[in-house]
Amino acid sequence: MLTARSTTALLAAAAIVAGCATTTTEPTAAATASTVEATASPEPAPTETESTEPIAAEGEPADEVVVEPLTVAVTATPDPMTGVNVEVTTTGFTWAPEHASGEPVEGEGHAHLYVDGEKVGRLYTPWFHVGGLAPGDHEVRVTLNGNDHSDLDVDGEIVAATTSVAVPEAGAMHGDPVAHEAAAPMTVTATVTPDAKAGANLQVTTTGFVWAPAKASSMHADGEGHAHVYVDGEKVGRLYGEWMHLSLEPGDHEVRVTLNGNDHGDYLVGGEPVEAVTTVTVGDPDMGGH
Repeated sequence: MLTARSTTALLAAAAIVAGCATTTTEPTAAATASTVEATASPEPAPTETESTEPIAAEGEPADEVVVEPLTVAVTATPDPMTGVNVEVTTTGFTWAPEHASGEPVEGEGHAHLYVDGEKVGRLYTPWFHVGGLAPGDHEVRVTLNGNDHSDLDVDGEIVAATTSVAVPEAGAMHGDPVAHEAAAPMTVTATVTPDAKAGANLQVTTTGFVWAPAKASSMHADGEGHAHVYVDGEKVGRLYGEWMHLSLEPGDHEVRVTLNGNDHGDYLVGGEPVEAVTTVTVGDPDMGGH
């Protein structure tokens, strides 16, 4: 039988056990809460707009745009057949035959060619053939000109180049060289438009053909060469690139362009010449024309 004293002792022991249980479970609960909190708060990930590239130090200079100086150089060499081949090289300049006689645009235009002080014509491409020169020494001068034909200058000095060439006695004329059947499809088209100042501008487009002015009057190589230009049935010269200025009198004119090999033989496709024919009506020249 339990007495009052033993009952009191039992109650006291139960209280002690309960207190010990509470003391041992509190650290565990705290640790669990801490673990959950750490798991719920990871480091924030960078957003798409954040850059991972290193930032340049303040005050570093930006990359500079290099602008080439405006220069011109010219070489003139006797053609193995006849005349002289002129090559023009430039820096800081863009050939823009499609804008000839138009509004000036900085850094673009065409060139003017002079032989022995007399103007021969405009250059629309870096290569040009000068025919009809007598044997002997000749001075060749080239100026760079804007679309409006004004001389381009640097610090007040006209951008020009001059050279000399000795033309030998006439060599073997190519006459009527053998025609060449093109090994691959080849076409040519010609467009002639009146120039706003004087004459007309010829544009030639080709397929299956490579312009090779440096090889003019040399051995034939299939698929390359130059062109011959005829106005009203008369040959006016060779064409070494896609553009040419034609000095034409006012009125109607027929222009014919043939594709030719390095040796000047006509190209054929299916036995027919690779050529283009068109017409142009030229008005009265602008008195300030070039």
